Amino acid sequence: MQAMKLKAGDVVRLAGSVTLAEFGLALCDDDGEMLEIDGEVMRVLPQWVDVRIKRMLKTVSFAAPMEGAIRRMVRREEVLEVLDGEARLWPNAAALKGVSDEREGKVSKAAAPVFWTVGVDEIPMSYPKRGSQAGGRPPEWAAKSAPRLFQSLLKY
Repeated sequence: MQAMKLKAGDVVRLAGSVTLAEFGLALCDDDGEMLEIDGEVMRVLPQWVDVRIKRMLKTVSFAAPMEGAIRRMVRREEVLEVLDGEARLWPNAAALKGVSDEREGKVSKAAAPVFWTVGVDEIPMSYPKRGSQAGGRPPEWAAKSAPRLFQSLLKY
């Protein structure tokens, strides 16, 4: 097998072993094949390739993830092919499949929203009529305690 000619700036598809090393998960697509991420070649060495992988990074625990990049040395055999276009942003392990499907041109089917009602024929609109509470009014204790509750909340 002839070695692939790589140069700095090439966008390459990386083997599933790189996905496993980068995200810590062996992720597969619908066909059972390992997901393959892509990256940009920064430097080519005799046995290694220095690749920059764009992904979301969490810098501190209280901040949202930010777009960044990881540089990783991969073996030459882990570079599968040179791609056309720009390297994709790989957000997190949960969103990898969606980005991979988009790159492959696969159409993902979004599940239709389902609304469930369990054991209820009709949603009640007022309090039930019981004894002196005719007309579906709230119980008297609720009317008396509500102002005190709101006053106590306003203190804080």
